[in-house]
Amino acid sequence: MSYSKINEACKRKKIALDVDGTLADVGSLWIQSYNKLKGTSYDVNDMLDWNHESIGSNISEMHDLYIKIWKDHYNGIKFEGDICRIKELCRHYEVDIVTSREYDTAYELGIWLEKNGLSWLPVVINNPNKDKSLLDYDLYIDDSPILAENIDKNKSKLLYIVNRPWNRNVEETGNIIRVEGVNEALDMLIEKSAAMDLEIANE
Repeated sequence: MSYSKINEACKRKKIALDVDGTLADVGSLWIQSYNKLKGTSYDVNDMLDWNHESIGSNISEMHDLYIKIWKDHYNGIKFEGDICRIKELCRHYEVDIVTSREYDTAYELGIWLEKNGLSWLPVVINNPNKDKSLLDYDLYIDDSPILAENIDKNKSKLLYIVNRPWNRNVEETGNIIRVEGVNEALDMLIEKSAAMDLEIANE
């Protein structure tokens, strides 16, 4: 048996698991609130860019409305993950919840995570102005096209980008893999780790 492969297996890869747009469907509530505010009738598929400028919004308005949703409507934010898959992922990898947000919604996030059975996972709150790709993680599950651009420049890291209207211009590369939802990314990573374990066991 190869000692180098044993050592590689023992070094658990670190995964940054995103919240908004990945584990949490905040976009649906955001567009409902935006339509009510503006008297428009857009849906999520009209949100074609990260700052939602395609529907007449801007980065300041976008952030303010996301904060309001987390403050006032966090109980209505849909959880899009699967607890069993996440627990299985944690058997193979070191997993943190990593979210770019201001601390003023940290309390509501904590309640939301507890409600959805994820309060046991470590939570890292990243400054929205700080590049997530600079954090100490090997793998990312995220919906951000900005993160995709930065990860593409760092071939030592891997991004599973969750398919959303605002990231459809992101092209798959050797280290950017598009998935339809967070659960597809979880399944792929679990399967990948299990295959490596089997390969090592058979040597």
